[in-house]
Amino acid sequence: MRDGKIKESQLSCSSYMKTEMNKTGNCPHFSRPGSPGIFMVEEGLLQHDRNHYLQVDLRSRTKVEMVSIKGSHDTYVKSFQVHFSDDNIKWMVYKDKTTGKPKEFPANDKSTPAKVSVISPPIISQYLRINPRSWSTRVSMAIEFYGCRLVDKRNVPRPLGMESGTIKDSQITASSETENGTRDQSRLNAGPEKAWCVQESDQVRTLTIDLQKEYSITQISIQGKMCHTGDVCEFPPEFVYLKFDGKRFQQNGKKRRFSGSQSDHVTTHTLIVPQRASKVTFDLSGTQGKRCMRVEVYGKPVEEEESVAIVKRGFLCAYDGNQPIVFLCVGEYNEDEVFPRSTCLRTQDDGPSRISSIGLDPILFTLLAFDPQRKRLYGVSKRHRLYMESGDVYGLEWHVIMPVKWKSVRQKPGIKFVQEVPFVPENRFTRHPALEVTDTDVKGIKWGGSSLGLHFIPPSVNKWLLVAIWRNHGELRCHLT
Repeated sequence: MRDGKIKESQLSCSSYMKTEMNKTGNCPHFSRPGSPGIFMVEEGLLQHDRNHYLQVDLRSRTKVEMVSIKGSHDTYVKSFQVHFSDDNIKWMVYKDKTTGKPKEFPANDKSTPAKVSVISPPIISQYLRINPRSWSTRVSMAIEFYGCRLVDKRNVPRPLGMESGTIKDSQITASSETENGTRDQSRLNAGPEKAWCVQESDQVRTLTIDLQKEYSITQISIQGKMCHTGDVCEFPPEFVYLKFDGKRFQQNGKKRRFSGSQSDHVTTHTLIVPQRASKVTFDLSGTQGKRCMRVEVYGKPVEEEESVAIVKRGFLCAYDGNQPIVFLCVGEYNEDEVFPRSTCLRTQDDGPSRISSIGLDPILFTLLAFDPQRKRLYGVSKRHRLYMESGDVYGLEWHVIMPVKWKSVRQKPGIKFVQEVPFVPENRFTRHPALEVTDTDVKGIKWGGSSLGLHFIPPSVNKWLLVAIWRNHGELRCHLT
C-alpha cells in the first residue's frame, strides 16, 4: 500500500466521506500509510453501520500473513474482521482456528503507532475486505498488508495491458494530444499529473488501442487525472462512447454512453454482451473543452470460453403489456452459504404515487435482459452461474437454458439489457443519478441509479425521489419503500 504497488484502481469501499468543499473526499486511496489524508466512511445514513469495509483487489491469489491499521488523532478503528474472496462475489469471514467463530482483530487504541495483526494461518485469496467492528468517533484508517503472491493461472477476464505496459506505446493512437498530456500517459494509474488530454478546440476526440489480435472484451475502466496536491487538476470526461474495430457500441437499440470519472477514482463498466475486437476506441464526442483520462481494457482471447456476465447492482425497465415493471438486483456471496446472498425485486403499482415490491425467485442472482416480444426475462443463477429464462414477465419461475440459447437471444432486435449501476468509488459527487445511469419506462417515467440507491421522477414531481437503498448486508440486500 505505502509503496504504491497496490494501485488506486484496486481499492474500493462501502462509502467514503465527502463534502461540497472537499469533493475528492476521504476516499479509498487515502487508506495508504503516509498519504496526505486518511480514509473515512461517509457520515449520516451508514455511519453506525458495522458493515462498512475497505476492499483491495490483489489481482491474483496472494498469501496474506499480517495486516496493520492506523487511525487519525481522534478517529480510529478499535477492532476489525477480515473477509476474503476469490471472485469478488462469494465472501468468507476469517475465523478463529480454536473457536471456529469470526475473529475480531484488535487495532490501535490511539493514532500511533500502527497495530500489526498476525493472521495465522494466513489467508490465501485475491480479494480482501477490512470490516471495522468498533471504533472511536468515526471509522478512519490507513492500512498495510504483508505477504507474498502466488501463481494464479485461472481462466478469468484480465486487464489486457494498459497499466502493466504489455500494450506498447506504439499500439496507442490519438486524434490529438497536449504537450503534457501525450497518448503514452493514457494508461490506468500512469502516475501523478499524468493522463492523455485532448486539445480543447478539437471536434474529433478519440483514443484508440490496437490489441494486435482479436480479444473478447468484457470490461473497461476510466480514470481522471490527479495532481500532487490531491486536487483534480484537469477535467475528466463526463462520459465516453466506445467503438470496437471502428463500429460504435450500442445497447438497447441506441448508442451506449458510459459515465466517466469525476476524479482520479476508477469507474469500471461491464459489457453484458462481450465484444470481439482487435481495436478499442474511447470516443469523447460531445464533451467540451480540454478533457483528460487514463484507461484499461479487460478481456480474454476469443479462443477461450466466454465468461458469464455478472452485474452485481442494476435495474431493468420492462412491462407486462399494460403496466411498466421495474426490476432491481443487488447481491454478493455471504459467508458459510452454499448459495450466494442476493435480492432481486420487482415493482408493483399500488395506485397513485404508491409503489411496493415483490421478491423474485430466490434461485436468481442477477438479471441480464428483457425480451419485450416474448415477455421473458433472462438472468444468471446463484449456484454454478447458469443462464436462466423466466416463465413469464414477472420472474416468478425460472429454468436453466444453454449458453448457446442466451447468445442467440441477446442478438435479437429489441432486447433490453439491464442498466448497471457502478459501485463506489462513485463517478459523481451527488446523490442524484448521472444521465448515463438512467432509463425510461413505457409510461415515460424516468428511473435512475446512484451509489445510494434507485430513484425515479414521478409525474407530479419534477425531481428525483429515492425509492430503494442498496444494502450489502441483512436479510434483504435492498429495501424498497
